[in-house]
Amino acid sequence: MFKKTLCLSLLLSFEAFSQTSFAPIVKEVLPTVVNISSAIQAQSSAADVEDSLVFDTTGHTALGSGFIADEDGYILTNRHVIEKSTEIKVKTFDGEEYIATLVGEDEVTDIALLKIEPEQPLSPAVLADSDTLEVGDWVLIVGNPFGLENTVSAGIISAKSRNIDETPFDDYIQTDAPINEGNSGGAMFNTKGQVVGLNTLIFSKTGNSLGVGFAIPSNQVKRVYLSLRNKGQITHSSLAMDFKETELENHQKALIVTGLKNEDWALKNDLRVGDIIISYNNTPVTTSQAFQVFISELEPSTELTFKIYRDGEMTELLVETTTLKTPHHNQPSEEKNVAD
Repeated sequence: MFKKTLCLSLLLSFEAFSQTSFAPIVKEVLPTVVNISSAIQAQSSAADVEDSLVFDTTGHTALGSGFIADEDGYILTNRHVIEKSTEIKVKTFDGEEYIATLVGEDEVTDIALLKIEPEQPLSPAVLADSDTLEVGDWVLIVGNPFGLENTVSAGIISAKSRNIDETPFDDYIQTDAPINEGNSGGAMFNTKGQVVGLNTLIFSKTGNSLGVGFAIPSNQVKRVYLSLRNKGQITHSSLAMDFKETELENHQKALIVTGLKNEDWALKNDLRVGDIIISYNNTPVTTSQAFQVFISELEPSTELTFKIYRDGEMTELLVETTTLKTPHHNQPSEEKNVAD
């Protein structure tokens, strides 16, 4: 009897939820999303366009998406949407078109900030705390797939902190919501109508959505946005050493230093090959990826407290980060493409 009652209760709950409409949220967020068209430099080849999944209708124009970050006309999008462009146009929900200027761009995170000059204040999107996302949460994707303006799709969060080997700093949100050509740079919204991610990549053999899309978390977007707006650029931190994951006898995860890239930096910070990092700023080591993402989001010359094992003894070190050089991006395979 209990099992039947439980099943009936769950069925009724799902039926009730299935009739819930996203329409109120969509009406709220549509005015915050923009369409972006970039005039491509003449030397860009057709092969380049195909490889980067730029949606191209004329042979000279790349179509993407973006969203309004501030009522004064600041627009967030992907760097690859406007890369190699000679002119950038932004079209808002009310049909107004503007010529945009590039405020700044970040190759590490693939984020760009544009500026237009509207006559009236725009409707900005609200950036949420992406750390509060849970796998299974509903999300909405709004953008310009295949040039079809103001298209909305829905899905769930499939995974968090996904590493797909694009850079050493991957921290993507994965979703099964359809993301296609033209969606790059658009917004991923939660059910409160807040931006939780900036749509960037898909896995696909055809260039079309297979239900495996990726977005940059809004918390990462916030930091880049504020730096680009205030300074026109952003710098990331790094550590001048190589390391790999290891595990101690008590199954505690750790990182072992396998190489030092700068002798002066190593001497200054008293780091040695063979040191085993247990925690950083009282945060236990989990994965190499999480460690690198944390470091990259710091300002250069930030001091960190490392707990390390050395020669069988635990000790603490103050380690100062250095400036990250522009990282090498892996070449997309046929199954991994930007979602322009």
